[in-house]
Amino acid sequence: MENRTGPGQRDQRLKDAYPDLVAEITELLRASQPGDPLADSIVDLPFYGVCSCSPTCEILLTKPSPVVAPWIVVLEREGEAVFFLGIDQSQATVSSVEVLDGRDLTGCLSLSS
Repeated sequence: MENRTGPGQRDQRLKDAYPDLVAEITELLRASQPGDPLADSIVDLPFYGVCSCSPTCEILLTKPSPVVAPWIVVLEREGEAVFFLGIDQSQATVSSVEVLDGRDLTGCLSLSS
């Protein structure tokens, strides 16, 4: 996948496109896995867009596709799964975020902003 930023443009971050989502994921990670450094890494994740495998796909890419995520972290709110975090082979980096709670993902910032 080619680089989506041109000269003089900053890299797009997930927190720039979805600040509330990043805050919620960080909060849920800290609550479910206290002390896990993965929670601190969420704020700095790059954003490569929404997966284009289908019009209804709810996966946010934090690595260029194709995403390989052999590990999954399930984050729950009130006993219901709201996010699946795809974790890469290093078990230290989130490669994708699947949003399960039906929230609207169309309001994100453009990758070219």
